Amino acid sequence: MTRCRPALRSGVVLCVVALAVLLPLSPASAHATLLGSDPKDGSVLKASPDVVTLRFDEPVRSTARSIRVFDARGAVVPTDVSSRASVVSASLPAVMAKGSYVVVWRVVSDDSHPLSGSIRFSIGEPSATVVPPKADPRGEAGDESSLTRPLSITAGLSYLSLFTAGGLILFVLWPLGGVRLRPEVADRLVVGRWAGACLAVLTAVNALPLQGADEQGLGVHGAGDSSALDLSLLRGEVVVLVLQVVGLAVGLLLLRRHRWLSTAGAVLAVTSPAWVGHSRSAGPSVLVVPADVLHLLAGAVWFGGLLGLGLTLGTLRERPPEAAAVLSRFSAIAASVLVVLTATGAIAAWRIVGSWSALVHTGYGRLLLVKLAVAAVAVAIAGFNRWRLLPAVGHGGRHGVGHGVGDGVGPGGEPGERGSTVLRVRTAVWSEAALLVVVLAVTGFLVNLSPNS
Repeated sequence: MTRCRPALRSGVVLCVVALAVLLPLSPASAHATLLGSDPKDGSVLKASPDVVTLRFDEPVRSTARSIRVFDARGAVVPTDVSSRASVVSASLPAVMAKGSYVVVWRVVSDDSHPLSGSIRFSIGEPSATVVPPKADPRGEAGDESSLTRPLSITAGLSYLSLFTAGGLILFVLWPLGGVRLRPEVADRLVVGRWAGACLAVLTAVNALPLQGADEQGLGVHGAGDSSALDLSLLRGEVVVLVLQVVGLAVGLLLLRRHRWLSTAGAVLAVTSPAWVGHSRSAGPSVLVVPADVLHLLAGAVWFGGLLGLGLTLGTLRERPPEAAAVLSRFSAIAASVLVVLTATGAIAAWRIVGSWSALVHTGYGRLLLVKLAVAAVAVAIAGFNRWRLLPAVGHGGRHGVGHGVGDGVGPGGEPGERGSTVLRVRTAVWSEAALLVVVLAVTGFLVNLSPNS
């Protein structure tokens, strides 16, 4: 039965992958879309309208600057913006001169992505010439793309630091168990956990003005404005920050006192990003949000476990039985993690990307394929670790790993050879971790890229 387990697990993974491939990809609304406006784009009116109204296919967030109206000379027309669910309106002056007007709008979709556009209408008859609206000094009328890179780098650092802190907490609590480590090795794990937690909180705090500036179209220079911290737009991001601070504090401070509370804190922290982003609007939320939560948790367990193994296997090579026990526990968890990552990743792609053609014809789809390719290499290394190297650690190399390990060794093997195999496992583990860093970096760009771009 034991010999059948690798084949059984491989079969489960292949079934999940096949199911993901065979599932029909139905279109999913990844962010809001403008359904129409009043006045309509290009319309010529006989009299001045009282209000400009924009209707979207889902609720959006707006600010006092979400609708700006300019006359044919480029001068700003005073407006008063209001919104309700999926409708955003701007009241206009009672009397407006004849000619053309340009309405520039910018709102924030439920997945935190800003949407913008413009419409044009005329009163009486169109103007002979229309001066394009001037760009805002802070970048509001066209510099929003300059924030994409800072936001993507910040998101990548956020995932990396969260997975480091939360993943190491979970590694110490479960795969490592009660194994005693040298003080210097234990200190490495402590430093790793606290450094990851501090970086995660600092990154989340720094992301607030960047996100606010992006959602309002203020550009890079506008991130320093107090207006960038508009809490009416950043409620979700603030909630995520609070969840991370509380979760990491509980996970770190109760690590040696309450195993389950510490576990709950780490889980709360690493899954907090699921409450903002694409999964909030890809729908159905009852399916996509839990899948996103599980995806984040599985990623943290995998990455944190790899870091923990990389930091501890060097000293555990002198105690092969304990090294084998730690590796066996992590391997059992990692097998389940792989299935969860595959299934939840397939669900997210199914609902967010929306079609097979989008995988190759959109920037989001192509970047997703890059992420999948890098992750596949990491999975291949994990498989080699699980089914070729780990048996050699546990049984003294009887499976013939190569490079002299296990040649002519009886049951249990020589400690020196088993220790050498442990070092080979550590090398493979660090390779996996490096690839996952690349995956997290790509993810940082994915979360700040529109699925239709």
